[in-house]
Amino acid sequence: MTIDRASQALHKESQLILISEDFSGHRLDWFIKLIHLVGKRDLAVFAVDASRLNYDTVDFEIEICSDFKSKHDLIKFIGKNQVKATLIFWDGDNWLFEMFRLKAPIRALVMRPYLASKSLRDLAVFLIKHVTMLFLKKFKSIEFAYLAIPFCTVGKRRNYWVDDDLLIDLECLKVLRSRRSLNLGKQKFKILVPGYISERKNPKLVIDACKVLSNNSQAEFELMFQGKVEESLKVTFAANERSWLNVQDKYFPRSEYLELLNEADVVVIPYSNIASSGVAVECIALNVPLIMLQNYRWNGAASQEGINLRLTELNVDQLANILNEVLSSSLGQREEFDFRYTQAQTALNFLIEGQLKGST
Repeated sequence: MTIDRASQALHKESQLILISEDFSGHRLDWFIKLIHLVGKRDLAVFAVDASRLNYDTVDFEIEICSDFKSKHDLIKFIGKNQVKATLIFWDGDNWLFEMFRLKAPIRALVMRPYLASKSLRDLAVFLIKHVTMLFLKKFKSIEFAYLAIPFCTVGKRRNYWVDDDLLIDLECLKVLRSRRSLNLGKQKFKILVPGYISERKNPKLVIDACKVLSNNSQAEFELMFQGKVEESLKVTFAANERSWLNVQDKYFPRSEYLELLNEADVVVIPYSNIASSGVAVECIALNVPLIMLQNYRWNGAASQEGINLRLTELNVDQLANILNEVLSSSLGQREEFDFRYTQAQTALNFLIEGQLKGST
């Protein structure tokens, strides 16, 4: 899409324009689902970096403009136009101050609405962010929605909460779950850490826990890191080479990624997660056992009957013990859990349709 065509899109009342920095992580999967949900309605994309879309085999048939050097450049371009289209932000908390410069219908999803910690810095950031959103909502009529952690009680606050979309087609989900048949004769277990692997995600914690597991357990296992690996971590993986360690440094297409999740005996998310997690949502739907770092906001999901979610401290021995318990129990009968939403809307439905009438 040329700049001229981008200007024309801004002048169309029926147009939805997705504003995004890039398409890293689950953003690409959200984008594919967004296209599916929008259907015949007009949809365009303004992005700083849309390079990841060029490597995907899907023909999106959506007009995309990425002729912008920065967020500032993108917002400056929009600000020069009379905007009749609706702008949608799926990571609205990263664009709050840019929204001050826009005069347009806007819907914004807040991806990380929770307080990260009780440190003075995090408290200050949290308060500034929420005061800014309150101002934008009142004086610029921007619609905000907050992405809820699955089964987390959000109380009676007047914020508008939405569920994380399950990005698995229901027919595909049914097929995948049918493959997770009971196998009492299993000889080797798969421990999976999926997605982009960075230092922040504590890969060494899982490696060290598996060293303890290897010494103290009779179970034969394979620890798999499957996803792009941060350059600085490649030395760490090389230094911890073991027969049971398997690192695949590449991006997996969606279909392969879902197969990897479904074939795992346990998935580990070894980092502090203060927001919803697409991987966690998919594991819950697939009935894949899941281990995450302790966070009270995930207690609701962990307490749901049928969800095999265990929470651990940032501790090697505790993680090793939980891994051993999960692998041991995987030989028994698994409980079934039918995935369900708990909020009135999902995130993508909010971005497309706006807040449900009568909802606070």
